[in-house]
Amino acid sequence: MATKPRRQKSQFGPGHPIRIVPMHRPEAAAPTVAQAAPQLTYRNGPLLTTAQVFTIFWGSAWQQTPQSDFVQRINQFFDFILTSALLDQLGEYSVPGKQIGHGTRIGTTTLTTPEPGKSVQDSAIRKMLQQEISTGTTLPAPTPNTLYFVMLPPGVQVIQGGGASCQVFCGYHDATSSNVFYAVMPYPGCSGCSGGLSVFDALTSTTSHELCQSVLRPLKLRVKLKLTQHLTRESAMSAQPETIRVTREDADSNHQGYSEEICHEGDTKITDSVGEAGPRE
Repeated sequence: MATKPRRQKSQFGPGHPIRIVPMHRPEAAAPTVAQAAPQLTYRNGPLLTTAQVFTIFWGSAWQQTPQSDFVQRINQFFDFILTSALLDQLGEYSVPGKQIGHGTRIGTTTLTTPEPGKSVQDSAIRKMLQQEISTGTTLPAPTPNTLYFVMLPPGVQVIQGGGASCQVFCGYHDATSSNVFYAVMPYPGCSGCSGGLSVFDALTSTTSHELCQSVLRPLKLRVKLKLTQHLTRESAMSAQPETIRVTREDADSNHQGYSEEICHEGDTKITDSVGEAGPRE
């Protein structure tokens, strides 16, 4: 009698919500099995109908060249993408009473105290956000549509759920227990996260992906991840496609928002499903 293969243990702890952009794995074989069409299910979770993005450039390194040149460019990217066709396309996932539309960048800051250090835990990022929000001087108070984007400088490794940036993931989004929505963008200082793109294009590619996911599914997805399947995504401001691979081993069905999601980046449509069958393009 045939037996099912055992699943490998995930690097992410049980019950830990995480949404990531996985690393570029050009050596992995592309799947050959035809994939079924995605079935989208809305589970009554929050949607960011008019995303209000606040960018946080954490670390004094953002005040030094060449990183300082990226600050204005990244903010300009958000100004563009939040009123672009990307948000128009996400509008098809609106539900009664929650119409997804254009967003806006509501502000930016460069935070130099405290410094993030060479390695920063996700718990420290949450603590930083909560402290800066509570002071009321640096970050605006959160609303149901506020999304804080935390940009980390070169040389800073982010640790999340047992995985590390440039080893397991290139970016992720999450939410605190009080529904403060945030996304974390480590600097793409490795080939697995640059995927052959320039630093700016790699950052905007990961950023646009996490923006899509945050709009459609900001809360409570619990997944186990391994890097096996092939997806193609494209920076919204670059004609050069980036190829990534991801397979989700399984998922907890008790999450909110969309159980599967489609993100459109540039001219490329990304289907990021979370069922046991794995992602489907």
